Amino acid sequence: MSHADLTWFPTCIFMEFLLPRNYKWPQIFHEKDNFPKLTKWFENLQKDDVFAKVHDEVWSFWIEKEAAGMFDPVRELVETNKDYKWTYP
Repeated sequence: MSHADLTWFPTCIFMEFLLPRNYKWPQIFHEKDNFPKLTKWFENLQKDDVFAKVHDEVWSFWIEKEAAGMFDPVRELVETNKDYKWTYP
């Protein structure tokens, strides 16, 4: 376990939540074709009870924010600005 694991993991949870819901990205932390090492890292960390708890807490936080409408302006921006490249790849 490294400092990078401890700091990057919560950011990845946010990306895991935000990108598919708002930008129509695939589940980049759960696919093995394009990012096999990233997927393995993300899934292995969640086997640890502490990281699994962090995942649940961060995920729940963003669920609450989504329900409160936090991402509605983002979705509107994505929907109304077709000239921007929002999707991956």
